[in-house]
Amino acid sequence: MNIFLNIRILDIVDIFIVAFVFYKLLSLIRETRAEQLIKGIIILLVVSKLSEWAKLYVVHYILQNTLTLGVVALLIVFQPEMRRALEYIGRSKLLSKSFAELDREILQDLSTRLLRLSAPYQETQSVP
Repeated sequence: MNIFLNIRILDIVDIFIVAFVFYKLLSLIRETRAEQLIKGIIILLVVSKLSEWAKLYVVHYILQNTLTLGVVALLIVFQPEMRRALEYIGRSKLLSKSFAELDREILQDLSTRLLRLSAPYQETQSVP
């Protein structure tokens, strides 16, 4: 019961965010070739931990190195899925303004601030 007294609202929000991200990732890779690859990776991870536990040093060494190189292979193999996920994020209504509108606003704000900063300098220069 003491465990529940230490839970904050931010902890609950954190759990929901992680759950949502995992749900979206799983729904993104469902019924694709990535699904079979992830199953294979999970099996490799389990076998790697079992080999470590059983003190099978050579098997564990080979599996660890395979998993290390597998990260690069995953990036290459999952490239279409990652591209699709990034396109989904880009198309979402998360940012309602376009980058061009944001650039104009930033430049306008920057030029206004620079004019304000340079005003005292301009006044001292105009006095003979």
